[in-house]
Amino acid sequence: MRYFIHLAFLLPSPGFSAQLETSEALIKAVSEASGETIIEIAAGTFQLPGQLVIKKGTTLKGAGMEKTILTNASNFNGNPATLPDPEQNFKKFDRSGYLIQFEENASDITISDLTLTGPNLHGAIFGWGNQKIHLHHLKIADFMYSG
Repeated sequence: MRYFIHLAFLLPSPGFSAQLETSEALIKAVSEASGETIIEIAAGTFQLPGQLVIKKGTTLKGAGMEKTILTNASNFNGNPATLPDPEQNFKKFDRSGYLIQFEENASDITISDLTLTGPNLHGAIFGWGNQKIHLHHLKIADFMYSG
């Protein structure tokens, strides 16, 4: 008889999924995401000290609107003097004041089952040249400029 032990649960791979319970774990998972990565976030409030940059093929899935909340930590602020002007070149925008930014031209990104809030930030999400973006069951509230 031969026995095979499946070790996929030990090694992140395309399709890897883990439910995260701390801001630090969320930041690490997003920064290390590659390929088709599903990041499941537990219920709770996650205060982010800086912007999450979402790569191609990444899914962020919370426990539900009003259950999983992503917000800015007290030291993560947007500068009202650098709010975007729609007549400017987007490359000149101060993107640092957004809670989430999609990598430029990244595709196949999903964000769902979350609340995004950032009373001291320009907006919730910034992206440019992105395709196949799926935003659903998402509440965006309380930003200085726009969602």
